[in-house]
Amino acid sequence: MIKKIGEVAKLVKVTPQTVKNYLVAFSDYFSEEAQSEKGKRFNYRDYFYLSQIKELRDNGKSIDDIKLILPTIEPPLEEPEEDPEEEQTKEVVTASDAEVMRDFIDKIEQGYLNQLSTKDKFIDHLIDENKDLKEELAKKNKPWWKR
Repeated sequence: MIKKIGEVAKLVKVTPQTVKNYLVAFSDYFSEEAQSEKGKRFNYRDYFYLSQIKELRDNGKSIDDIKLILPTIEPPLEEPEEDPEEEQTKEVVTASDAEVMRDFIDKIEQGYLNQLSTKDKFIDHLIDENKDLKEELAKKNKPWWKR
C-alpha cells in the first residue's frame, strides 16, 4: 500500500493539513517517504499510526498523552491482505444501532406473537361454534318425538 497524502487523509478521515501536523508532532513513527518534502508517500505502517493517532484524538487524548501512549502500541508485523479502502466501505454497526435494531426486532416479534394469539383465539371460537352447530344439527336430525 503506497498512498499519497490526500488518499491517506481520506482513509483516516482527516484533512491533509492534519496529516502534516501529525507528521511533525509524531515524526519518530513515520517513514522517510511520508516525511519527504516533495511527494509524500505513505505505507501501511504510516497509515496504521495515523489511524491510531486519529482514534486517540477522537477519544479526547492530548498530543502529549498520545506521545506517551504511542510507544506502547505495536504496529502489525506485516501489511494485512485487506486494503484499508475496502475496510472503509464495510458498514460498522455501533452499540446504539444494535440496540435500535434489537428493539425493532422485539416489536416485530411481539406483533407476530399478538397475531398468533389472535388467531388461536379465533380458532378456539370456531371450534366452539362448530360444537354448537353439531349439537344443533344433532337435535334437528332427531325425530320430533325424541327431542
